[in-house]
Formats: sequence, structure tokens, C-alpha cells
Amino acid sequence: MFIPDLDWTIEGRLLGVSYGVEQQWSVILGRAFLQHVVMHYDGRIGEVTVSTD
Repeated sequence: MFIPDLDWTIEGRLLGVSYGVEQQWSVILGRAFLQHVVMHYDGRIGEVTVSTD
């Protein structure tokens, strides 16, 4: 799976769910991915930001 905003490709087994008319996907990203990034969650608006710095 390629993540364009991070210029990052994840290889291996992934769990994904397709939803909506436009075939969008949701995936579960675990520790193997998250250990390489900084993740911020704004609980007030439900927004998640992931960056490599």
C-alpha cells in the first residue's frame, strides 16, 4: 500500500475494508507502521494527523 502524503510504501499483510460508492478503503495500521511516525489525534473534531517528523 502506498501512502502518497508520506511518500511511503507498506508491504506485507494488511487488513482493509472497502466502503462507499467510490471504493474508498479503511485500513488498520498497527505498531509495525506507527513506530516510524508521529501521530496526533484531535478528539474534539476526530482528526488524526500522521507525519514522519
